[in-house]
Amino acid sequence: MRDVEELSLGSEIEIDLEKTMGATARFFKLTLPHYIKGAGLRLNDLTSPEITDMPITRSTANTQEIKIMKAWERVEQYEKKVVTVYKTLQVCANTQIQPYRTILVNKYVEGFPDWQIANTIQYSDRQYHTKKKLALCEFAECLETQKIKNGTLDMPVLLRYKE
Repeated sequence: MRDVEELSLGSEIEIDLEKTMGATARFFKLTLPHYIKGAGLRLNDLTSPEITDMPITRSTANTQEIKIMKAWERVEQYEKKVVTVYKTLQVCANTQIQPYRTILVNKYVEGFPDWQIANTIQYSDRQYHTKKKLALCEFAECLETQKIKNGTLDMPVLLRYKE
């Protein structure tokens, strides 16, 4: 079983859980709301089954100007980033032992306080905070693959490595 303070990728690279957790929490609090607003969505849209694929390309009427087309392209880029976050949340573990998706959605999408989430998943405060740390790190790991799949490589890298 892995030590709570260390996750490793391969045999040489170790993830710094504390720094990764901080970067991921900041992403959820600061960057994700920016993406959501830029896409013209609401935060709770991340729990909607309607966000399941890449954004559709909108056609523009011949009378619209290039400025409007560029604005749509920006909106679509934000939509792709929101879809990437949604798909990353969907691939996070969500079992009784690893309730990572439940923790992340309840905390950062629904906005529930930590104590309420801990009660929901029936964990002590200490167990919950350990699972929350691991959930944030799993999200950071899974995000890298989803960025490649969804063509959103300009999203930040949340993984932090031990020196």
